[in-house]
Amino acid sequence: MHSAAKTFSLAALKAGVVIAGERNGIHLPRVAQGPNASLSGVYAHAAAWDGGDAWLAQLLTELDANRRLVVDQVAATIPGVSVLMPQATYLMWLDCRALDLDRDPARFFLDEARVGLNSGPTFGPRGEGHVRLNIATSPAILTEILNRMAQAVSRR
Repeated sequence: MHSAAKTFSLAALKAGVVIAGERNGIHLPRVAQGPNASLSGVYAHAAAWDGGDAWLAQLLTELDANRRLVVDQVAATIPGVSVLMPQATYLMWLDCRALDLDRDPARFFLDEARVGLNSGPTFGPRGEGHVRLNIATSPAILTEILNRMAQAVSRR
């Protein structure tokens, strides 16, 4: 099963492709019982796959630049927070355990920096002391987010 939903931000436009081999064809009726695709979703997905290569290449370049921006700026301006460069994704995990906060780091950054991050513990025990940052934005907004976080940490 494939969909352009995540790559091309088409989640609200329901569609996808199912490719089944001869042995797996018996499972198709169960798959087809889910929510049906919308006609606009089918057209949007087809257009994305047919003509979205240049857009996707630009997106991947911009996300790579944003990943580098986060890694560099966190290392330079937010002591007690570390981050590893992911190979791919628009979500980055920030390790805030060295800040020794008495509450969830996401709550701290929301209260003190007015920055909304995903709370690590909601992803399981290994997420404790971590936050997840969505980097799918402009470098200017991402820089503002990281500056606010750095200021909040420096005021502690």
